[in-house]
Amino acid sequence: MKNQFILFAIGLTILLSLGIISSEANYSNGYDNSTNYSNETQVIITDVSIINFFPKENKIGDVQLNIQIQNNKDEKISNVLPSVSGRGFSTYNVVSIDELGAHEKDYAFVNGNFRESGNVTLTIKINKETFYQNITVADVNAQAQEKNNKDLLANTSSQLEILKKDYSDLESAISTKKDEGYDVSKVNLDELKKLLRNVQSDILSENAVQSKVDINIAQDEYSYQKNLLNNAKPISTVNKLKDYAILFSSIAGAIVLFFTLSELLKKKSVNVVTSVNFFRKKKEEEPAKKEKKK
Repeated sequence: MKNQFILFAIGLTILLSLGIISSEANYSNGYDNSTNYSNETQVIITDVSIINFFPKENKIGDVQLNIQIQNNKDEKISNVLPSVSGRGFSTYNVVSIDELGAHEKDYAFVNGNFRESGNVTLTIKINKETFYQNITVADVNAQAQEKNNKDLLANTSSQLEILKKDYSDLESAISTKKDEGYDVSKVNLDELKKLLRNVQSDILSENAVQSKVDINIAQDEYSYQKNLLNNAKPISTVNKLKDYAILFSSIAGAIVLFFTLSELLKKKSVNVVTSVNFFRKKKEEEPAKKEKKK
């Protein structure tokens, strides 16, 4: 009996010792864990959360936003009503979730209208929680207009290249006709050249509408000048003689004018020299006159 008591006492002592060691170990681990916990990111669990949202892209106009909501609570919630706001967005109808059981999820629907294009951040409020969702709103009319402008500019560019070549050919034709003795004085390409520059400027500035207007005017001007060239008539012998006479008269007049100016310059030079000699002589005579008076 005494031996049993001794064995019991020894065993109790060992158990108590193990308990103390275990408590110290647990205290040490608790301290370390608390230290590690301070460095970890805390996850905040809200009463509800948005599981899914679509569409992520929409055009300007009416839209139905589909919002899948989950109940994170251990008890059911009722009348889950999302409220959505954002730049250029207005709500006109909401289909709420009447009842959502613990940890269940279901869809709520928001019908609204987008009035502005671009990247829009929507603010979604559900009960006391606030969420944010980005959506891209496209202006379909603007996209269609942009495509039309690009097509129009591409078409105008092609027409401009053709018209540039026609302009160059017309210049050569004018020179040839002139050498062949045709009267091409009525043909003038200055306005056409100006219009071609305007079209080029319109294309570079992506002014599609104005480029179309200017290319049409330039084509009309080209047709007009080409028609003038086609109807040019040979210069007659009488007209050629008149032209030669006018040219000869101009040359003769220039020669006469040259000699006239030369003579005038010579006379002026002589007068200047005479005047200088007169004043010089007068100045030389002044001392002699003074001496004679004495």
